[in-house]
Amino acid sequence: MVAGLNKVTPDLESAPARVKNHAAPINAMRAGMATPCVEDGICHNCKSPSRICNMWSIIEGHIIENRIHLKLVGEDLGY
Repeated sequence: MVAGLNKVTPDLESAPARVKNHAAPINAMRAGMATPCVEDGICHNCKSPSRICNMWSIIEGHIIENRIHLKLVGEDLGY
């Protein structure tokens, strides 16, 4: 995996807020979705069928040693 430093949060507790109040609204706008967050950039925990923040992943490891590698790039990549 390759990720920009803009994806890194100070702790696990702040990660959902980044997804819901930053990445998801921007991606919903980009994709032309009709969700409340497109209007003001804030998650409303909506039930819209177009909701883009329904799924996200946390990978803590893998049963096969050294299977997952993360390369952090010292710049913003994506949202």
